[in-house]
This record gives sequence, C-alpha cells and structure tokens, in this order.
Amino acid sequence: MKKILIVLVILGSFLQAKIVDKIIISVNDEPITSYDLKTTMKNMKLSKKSAIDYLIGNALIDSEIKKRGIEVDDYEVDERLDLIAKQNGITTYKLKQYLLSKGQLESFIAKTKRELEKQKLFKALSYAKISVNDYEIKDYYENNIKDFTYFKEANVTKQSSVIAKDLETIRKNPLANVSVKTKQMTVYSKTAPFTLMKLIDDTKVNHFTPILRDISGYVMFFVNSKTGKYIVPMKKVKNVIANVIAAQKRDRIIKNYFQKEKSKAVIKRFFN
Repeated sequence: MKKILIVLVILGSFLQAKIVDKIIISVNDEPITSYDLKTTMKNMKLSKKSAIDYLIGNALIDSEIKKRGIEVDDYEVDERLDLIAKQNGITTYKLKQYLLSKGQLESFIAKTKRELEKQKLFKALSYAKISVNDYEIKDYYENNIKDFTYFKEANVTKQSSVIAKDLETIRKNPLANVSVKTKQMTVYSKTAPFTLMKLIDDTKVNHFTPILRDISGYVMFFVNSKTGKYIVPMKKVKNVIANVIAAQKRDRIIKNYFQKEKSKAVIKRFFN
C-alpha cells in the first residue's frame, strides 16, 4: 500500500509539472510555456501582459535568427567569455570554475551564445542604414548640455594594486593593512581623459569609484572634493554623441522592424 501511495505521489507530481509547464503561446511555431511566463514575471517584476509582450518579442527574435540562419560557434563564445573574465580581473578558467560551482555554467554559456546571435541579427538589420551628420551632433549637444557639464577640478586619492581583492578590502575598511599604493592627485576636466572625468563626476564626494583595470594591475579613486563647473567642448565629445545617436537610430530600426514582423506573425494563444 505504501509503495502504491509513493507511485501515486510521483505520478501526481509529474502530471502537475506537465500542467504547470504547458505551451500557452506559439509565435511562428516558437513555443512559450507557462513556466517561461511565470519566471519572466518573477525575475523581471513584470505584469502578466508585459511579460507576455516581452516573451513574444523574444520569440520573434528567435524566429528571425532561425530564418536568417544566424549561427555562433564555440570559438566566438569562448572569445566573449575571455572578455568577460578580463573585465572582472580573473582568468577564463576561474570564471568557468566559479560558474560551475554555482551550477550556472551551461546556462551562462547558452545565454552568452544567444546574446551573440542577437547582436549579429541586430547588426544585419541595421547594417548600412545608419549615418549621423554634424547637424544632428550639434543639435543633440545643445539640447543635452547638462550631460556635458562637469566639475572644473577634483581632488582625488588614487589607489592601486596588482591584486583586485586588496582594493576591495580597502573599500570596506580604508584602514586595512594591505599592499596598496596611494597617490594624491588633482584632476582637471579640461585636460583629463573623458572616461576618467566621467568616472569621477559620476562618483559622490567621500566615495570610491569602481575598481578598474590598468596596465600595471588595478586602480580606483577616492573622491575628496569637486569644485567649479566645466562644459566639455562639442569637439571633445563628438564621437561619443555620434555613437549615442547611432545607437538610438539602431534601436528605432530594430523596434520598427519587429513591430512589422509581429503584425505578420502567426501567434496562437492557448489560454484565455
């Protein structure tokens, strides 16, 4: 009798799982399951309608990737993993071991592969359709002048180490006894590299900047003070603005394309 009950419990759990994870929508034969909907609502904190719209958009992307025969090979995935590892100051082997220990290696690789497929698709959709002229750059600059207004000068403490963990320790406890080099600096927006200027401008006084890689190891800055106001000349941020405008145009092209595809797609709903 006990064995029968166990079998019935297992069977009941199996049937329940099948019911919970049923196909609720198909988009050009790309399935969307109740599990997809539930996890999307939970992880992205979306309403049911917003989650469905998001999943339909993803299904349209998957359908387009298949239609165009877009593929990403293992070498391309490994290259991206190498880049992610480098940005985090670790080796690719350590990155993989960390993900493996969390049981996330396969899902992370699959996610990386899909992101690369999407990048290839979006590039194909917008290729040779984007151009940015000087008038557009000038117009953007003048209408967003606040975005190009920074401090005039800043007093910072540069802290560097060959070990990223030591800088993390200092962030938590500035008095910790670790091997970190310190140097007092005054950064002038007029002469500083744009990336450094923006990094310091985005950091509050009496706070640390994020840890960055440099040629000798790792570095971060503690912002002691910021004074004055400096408006970056347009010529200094021309390329930055051009990239922003190009990205906006690319997003519009892709959005318009998939709106048209959605109107033509075969979408079947298997729920009320």
